[in-house]
Amino acid sequence: MTRDSHSDYALRAIAGAIGRCLVYVSAREILVRPFIPPTRDLVHFADASQRLYMSATLGAGGELERAFGVHKIRRIPAEATQQRSGRRLILMPGLRIDEGPADQVIRDAIAATPRTALIAPSTRALEEATGLLPPFTPTMDADQIQEFIQTEPAVLGLANRYDGIDLPDRQCRLIVLSGLPAYGHSQERFLFETVGATRVLTERIRTRIIQGAGRATRNRQDYAAVILRGDDLLRFIQRDQARSEMRPELQVELEVGEYYSRNNDVELADILQTFWKHDQDWQPIETHLREQVAARQRTDDPVSVALAAAAPHEVQAWWSCWQGDLSGAADAARAAIAQLVGESLRPYRAIWEYFAASWATILATEQPQSDASQAAAQLRQSAEATARTLRWFPRFTQEPNLLPVGPEYDARAERTTQWMRQVNTRSRRFDETIARITEQVHSDEPNIFHQGLQTLGLALGFEAWRDNNSAACPDGAWRDDDRLWILFEAKTLQQAETPLAANDVRQANSHDNWMQANQGWTPLPTQLITAIVSLRETIGAGTQTVADPDVTLVHPQVVRSIADRTVAMLNHLRGLPATLNDSDLTQTVSQQLVEHQLDNRSLIAFFAQRSIRDTQPQQ
Repeated sequence: MTRDSHSDYALRAIAGAIGRCLVYVSAREILVRPFIPPTRDLVHFADASQRLYMSATLGAGGELERAFGVHKIRRIPAEATQQRSGRRLILMPGLRIDEGPADQVIRDAIAATPRTALIAPSTRALEEATGLLPPFTPTMDADQIQEFIQTEPAVLGLANRYDGIDLPDRQCRLIVLSGLPAYGHSQERFLFETVGATRVLTERIRTRIIQGAGRATRNRQDYAAVILRGDDLLRFIQRDQARSEMRPELQVELEVGEYYSRNNDVELADILQTFWKHDQDWQPIETHLREQVAARQRTDDPVSVALAAAAPHEVQAWWSCWQGDLSGAADAARAAIAQLVGESLRPYRAIWEYFAASWATILATEQPQSDASQAAAQLRQSAEATARTLRWFPRFTQEPNLLPVGPEYDARAERTTQWMRQVNTRSRRFDETIARITEQVHSDEPNIFHQGLQTLGLALGFEAWRDNNSAACPDGAWRDDDRLWILFEAKTLQQAETPLAANDVRQANSHDNWMQANQGWTPLPTQLITAIVSLRETIGAGTQTVADPDVTLVHPQVVRSIADRTVAMLNHLRGLPATLNDSDLTQTVSQQLVEHQLDNRSLIAFFAQRSIRDTQPQQ
């Protein structure tokens, strides 16, 4: 390994906690690092009374918090439709023609302008991309910027340098982005290629593309062409989730550039020259761009909302691990897992279940007489179940102990078995029922959602009840005898932008009393959860103080994720031999409830994560 001042400093930073780092091994490098940097060990973070992060490319999925190891960073938004940088003409010649002719278009564009910045995600990718250059073109690197801006023609080659370099005005009029910026180091490559956790990297990749495209447009009067090269980059930039969270200005620039790139009647060399002249021939296009920007808006991807909610818990988990508090690390990991719901986040959730299981396993070894062994076995089974269809599969040094199947699970397993026999897993009715569960819980229409809650509860082995349009009662209720009640106040039509009101909480507070008085549900259970299902992420002033301890705020995606896992479990169970007797089927259902994170312990973790009493109101 090459030693330099940077690697020496990094080695000193992790030397005392090498056992609490991850090790990534590839053919080219060995990377040793914590998953999230424990920056609270740095005096600049720990002792600062205030820190200000300045960037025009802040995302919404918690990526900034992960990168800096900070629990929460308050964002000060700029005017969404305001032009915040110069104009870009973004072209994608690979959408129209094969790679060879597309590269010739790029080569001609480089030859037609005095200076070009060529940015690729790695040194190897940059070396490959230099084949685009016209013969005898002088090429500089990041240490030769002054020479670059004084030379014509010239190309500035940058490997994984998407930010921190300014090339305003005539210094540079062309940026070529070659390849998808998803492989900054081995951890990113592991997440992207091996695990397939692409959604957690979407914000990071999008930010690098935006930053790279903006290297030559450093003021509102500036302008530069941007050419995107490489199939992986073009596929990424065409995805809806890649564009939806961009500023309207960028969305429109991409759409206009895509139109020209796909239109065989347009010569890309001609539109480049029109853009670079920036005279009256360009003005109709500029007017169209401004009109379209005014009509657009940036939207939040629900996946980004879930990732943002998980980020503070992820930061806490790795800080606890760094400090040697594995119990706190495992608890924080579980809290992160509860937010990482939905199929698109399953690969990333599998990573966090692996972390939680690993920490819990170490605790079980240190505390053999506690219930840590059972918790570790459960987490290990969950991690393996979540990762079952991934390229990467979590491997543990020891096989997990089988979880005991006892009274905690038997009652629900028996009811699920009876429900399955009643619906008949071999019939068309069964297919229609489980399809209806998914359809109903994914609906925002209250009555349909309530029906889905009831059927889902029955499939999970609860005594399930639903409202018949009475304002005073819960919208739905699940009961597992005196062990667990989950009462629902569904607010699926509420808008995410406004905070949860105190009146909604007061309404939920009385649901347990109503079920006792009107449905005869007695006695109160060991664990009671009253879940307000709402898109709202914040609470209003005074809401915190009126909430009972059992009232929680739950995103609808949590319920939908539980429904998805329930359907997966039922599809597995229906494949068992028809001759299986009720006793054996009940035993299997018990294990499947645990494996699919549908047992009481897991459901409590999902539904009780965000106590309203412990939530700070929106300022």
